[in-house]
Amino acid sequence: QQSSLQNITVRDLRGENLKLLNNRAITVERVIAHSGTHFLNYLSVYEGLKSINYNKLHEMYLCSKSCRDFMHDTALSLYMTDFEIAWLTMIGETHPNQTEFISLASRFNPNKNGKNTNKETLTWLELYAYDVAILVYKCILNTDPTDHFDL
Repeated sequence: QQSSLQNITVRDLRGENLKLLNNRAITVERVIAHSGTHFLNYLSVYEGLKSINYNKLHEMYLCSKSCRDFMHDTALSLYMTDFEIAWLTMIGETHPNQTEFISLASRFNPNKNGKNTNKETLTWLELYAYDVAILVYKCILNTDPTDHFDL
């Protein structure tokens, strides 16, 4: 049998005019971080930077403050991306080891019309973020990342 406390709703506590989110500052950064829209940013960054000669990325970075700001913001977003947590929260499992990760990545097919598994899709997203990070690194620092480069 349920106790009376289990039947209490927010409406019971706060009344009919709910104000749970009133006067609450939720920054754009927090909304973006939890919505996944940063991957839309990564898609455009990747496509844009790939369209430019790889050896000219840093020149573009130097000549445009807007580019510098955008690359810094993208680098920060990539740095804040935590795929260990993504695996736990989106898949419910720990991040796969390298062998399984490579296997999942090789099975991802962008033309499967939604038939990829969640694991295959998250693996693809992680590799895509890594590819974006390499381009952003080259753009900002004018050098290739080391072999042990990590987000």
